[in-house]
Amino acid sequence: MRHIRLCAAPLAALSLLAPLSAGAQSPAAGPRVSNAVLAQRPTPRMGGHPSLEGYWFSGTGSIPPIQYDTTRDAKGDIEVKTVRDPSQPPRASGPNAGSQPDYKDELKQKTKDLFFHENKTDKVYNCGQPGLPRVGAPQRIVENSKEMVFLYADLAGMVWRLIPIGGKAPTGNDPSYYGDAEAHWVGDSLVVHTTNFNQDTWLGEFGYIHSDKMEVTEKFTRVGDTIRYDVTVSDPGVLKKPWVKPTVIMRLERNNEIIEPPVCHLDPLLEGDTDGQFHIQRF
Repeated sequence: MRHIRLCAAPLAALSLLAPLSAGAQSPAAGPRVSNAVLAQRPTPRMGGHPSLEGYWFSGTGSIPPIQYDTTRDAKGDIEVKTVRDPSQPPRASGPNAGSQPDYKDELKQKTKDLFFHENKTDKVYNCGQPGLPRVGAPQRIVENSKEMVFLYADLAGMVWRLIPIGGKAPTGNDPSYYGDAEAHWVGDSLVVHTTNFNQDTWLGEFGYIHSDKMEVTEKFTRVGDTIRYDVTVSDPGVLKKPWVKPTVIMRLERNNEIIEPPVCHLDPLLEGDTDGQFHIQRF
C-alpha cells in the first residue's frame, strides 16, 4: 500500500484530497455577504481597467467535493476510499449543470476506465500537479500594468503563473503543467489564453485527459467585489468540440490571505504492498 504524508495536517484536511484547489479555501470569519451585495460595491480600476488585485475565495466551485470514507489502522495510518458511486456521472451545479467534456468516441471508454480507477490513475493522488484548468480560479492575484501573477495553494504545493499583458506568450519553452500564457483586455474583461501543455495532467477530475494540443481560455470579469471566472477548453486532439466549464464566482476577501499548504510526501512502496491503495499519514 502507498502512503501520502501531509506534514502536520489535521484529519479534517482529508477533504483536500478532492482534486479541487479552490475548494480547499476557507473564507474569513464573519457574516456571509451575498454575491449580489458584493457586486454592488465600487469596482476599483487600474490603468483604465478593473483591478483584479487581491485575495479571492471561490468556494467549492461548480463541482461538489468527492466524498471519502476513512479508517485508521493499528499504526495510525489512515486509509481513504472514495464513497461516491462511480457508475453515476459527476454532477455540476450552476448555469451549465451537467456540462462535461465531449470526448471523441474512441476515447470515451478510456476516460471511463480512468474514472473507475481514479485513485490509481490520477497523478494528483501521487502529489502530482493538477495542471490547468483543473487547478481552478487563482486564490491571489498580484498585478501591474504589464503582467499578472496568479497564486494557488494546492495539495501538491504552491503554484504560481506569470501572465504578460498585451504581449505574446513566451516561445521556445518546453511543454509544462501550466503552459505559456498571454493576456489582453476585451472591454472590462481580462482574457488569458494559454498553450504549450504537457500531457501529465488531467483538465478536470473524473478521468478528463487532454492532449498537447489543448488550449485554455480564461475570462475574468470584475464587478464590484466579485469576479466572474469563465473557462473554455479547446483540444482537437481528444475533444469533439470545445468544453465550456461552469462559471465560478470569485469573492474578494479583504481580511484573509493565501496560506501555504502542508508538504505532500509519498512513502516508497512497502515490501509486500500489492493492493495499490493510497493512504495518508500525518507526521
